[in-house]
Amino acid sequence: PALNKDNYHKSTYEYDNRGNVTEQAYFDTEGKPTMDKNGYHKLIVGYDDRGNITELAIFGIETKPMQHKNGFHKYTIGYDDRGNETERAYFDTEGKPTLHKDGFHKIVTMYYDQGKQKKTTWFGTNGQQIEPKIIVVSVTPDSQGEEVGIKPGDIFTHYDDKPVSDILQFVATRGVEPQDGPAKELKVRRSGEVLTFMLSPGRIGVMLREQ
Repeated sequence: PALNKDNYHKSTYEYDNRGNVTEQAYFDTEGKPTMDKNGYHKLIVGYDDRGNITELAIFGIETKPMQHKNGFHKYTIGYDDRGNETERAYFDTEGKPTLHKDGFHKIVTMYYDQGKQKKTTWFGTNGQQIEPKIIVVSVTPDSQGEEVGIKPGDIFTHYDDKPVSDILQFVATRGVEPQDGPAKELKVRRSGEVLTFMLSPGRIGVMLREQ
């Protein structure tokens, strides 16, 4: 018997009557409870009648509630009638609202009637809305983004003198610009410093995420 790359020898599963995995636990070569590479021993998962995950919680040895490395013990998920995720919220080991490591407690998402995502809003534990950050995850080699000097970790703050707070809106704005249109100013924050780049219409070549 040996440990695999995820730091355990075997995992066990329990299922509900629909075949959904409700528990997953990890064990070492002696059959004793152990932690996987992410630092927990067991996952317990809840589902709604449609099979959507509504709650996921993590536990340590002896099934003691524990905090995930991202700052929470469990999260809950809500859905609309179409099965679109409308809300995700994070809680600590006492069941109290807590912050994800990225600085928010709850994400609320709205959709158009056609089912396409319309708006995403972040909230703190006090219920106050949090302005999201649009962060560069990666930059494609030889792309416009690399050529002008955009780097991973940069935070987009303004485009064409307007605040950037929603990836979909930013992409939509760029998408309707004529290909022969003028370059426009993009402001980013990097290590506390504000930098300005001129972007021409067309593909930038960056991967973005909201935080």
